[in-house]
Amino acid sequence: MPNSIDEMTKSERERWGRDDRRRKDDDDGDDLDVAALAARIRKLAKSLDKLQPGDDAERDTIAAQIDALEKLVARIASGTPQEEREATDRLQARADTLHHIGGAAMPSPIAGERAASYRRRLLAHLQPKSPHWAALDLARADAAMLDLAEHCIFADAERAYRADAANSGELHEVVERDSVGRKITRYEGDISEFMRPFSRGGESVKLADPRRIPQ
Repeated sequence: MPNSIDEMTKSERERWGRDDRRRKDDDDGDDLDVAALAARIRKLAKSLDKLQPGDDAERDTIAAQIDALEKLVARIASGTPQEEREATDRLQARADTLHHIGGAAMPSPIAGERAASYRRRLLAHLQPKSPHWAALDLARADAAMLDLAEHCIFADAERAYRADAANSGELHEVVERDSVGRKITRYEGDISEFMRPFSRGGESVKLADPRRIPQ
């Protein structure tokens, strides 16, 4: 598997660079863009706060719009297929692992958000940690390209976070889960941080020359 765009063959680069109108992913269309819906709700709520006393008609209109949008988001969330939930859970588990390694905050999925949309948001958050993939336009990437990008970006981000933790002079708890969901806790970093509370300053002993001890 190539580790960067530079290692892709010419045909692969050409295939990826074609017009992406025919490769719309699942987060376009029937997903209704939950992130955009949430942003719209927040914007309407701010408009509601700015209304003056007596603007009852407009207040009722905006409140009705907010209620309709909230119900739409809830309906999308309740109708999320099992495979979508599993894909989102897998991504969030990977993000949680990076959080435990580096302590950095990771994006969480929005209620009702499709896995493909969350995947792009998460990868965009991690892109700066991956020099070879930092310039990739995730919005235009198809499913095959996203598979490759996820593999490489997560690997680069994990290496970067582990290096930061090792050089921080601190000991970090790293919590991971194995293939059957069991939690595994490890510690990485400077082991001297663990031993410091049990360490004391060095002591020296000077032995007298037995020939000079009075008999």
